[in-house]
Amino acid sequence: MNQNNKEYIYMMLWLVGIVLTIINFIIILPENGPLGIITAIISGGFAGYYVRQWNLSRVQRYKNKILSEKTNTINFDIKLKKLNNLKEDGLISEDEFKEKRKEIMKEKW
Repeated sequence: MNQNNKEYIYMMLWLVGIVLTIINFIIILPENGPLGIITAIISGGFAGYYVRQWNLSRVQRYKNKILSEKTNTINFDIKLKKLNNLKEDGLISEDEFKEKRKEIMKEKW
């Protein structure tokens, strides 16, 4: 299950918890007193738990995005340095260097 699916499921479960809490306050609490209080607390906890999971999932997705962007930048630098070292060591020609450098420069960084 990918990150977006988890976020969607957490959001839906949070909404279910909100609906259950509203139903508890409107229907169950006035008619049942203490039982209504207990069910309201449970459904409120359900909603609170899943909104927390939803937010944690969104934060994790954001952190993964930042990490991948940093990794791409590091890889870009390393690729250029390695390519330059190959040229300086005489392992590739000037034309091969220029061609490969163009390929690297076209990559997202």
